[in-house]
Amino acid sequence: MYENIYPEKDELVYAKVVEIKDNNAYASLCEYDNIHGMIYNKEITDKKCKSIRQFISIGKNEVLTVLNVDSNKGFIDLSKKRVGPDEIKECKKNMGNQKQSKVLLNSYQFTLTKQWNFYIKI
Repeated sequence: MYENIYPEKDELVYAKVVEIKDNNAYASLCEYDNIHGMIYNKEITDKKCKSIRQFISIGKNEVLTVLNVDSNKGFIDLSKKRVGPDEIKECKKNMGNQKQSKVLLNSYQFTLTKQWNFYIKI
């Protein structure tokens, strides 16, 4: 989770594809409280295809780049084709580190709560 409600333009985000319709895909941004963004069909791949489902599927986590953000309307435009292989590796690595940090913090919080409850009883 970040302090900003919306991502910045050209920022890499980790998102889960939640819906595909009308040759556009909709993704939930994991790092931004699961707000939704749209991936236009032309931003999924450069290759010619009959269906975008060949390149993107519902439930799959993707590394995307932010093309445009309209915070007044809540619109976020995303792109998959503008993300390079090195950027994907780096973003996935950062997401893994965030998950590990969250697990450690939750464990530490549980331990502190347990100790606090013990001291209250005494």
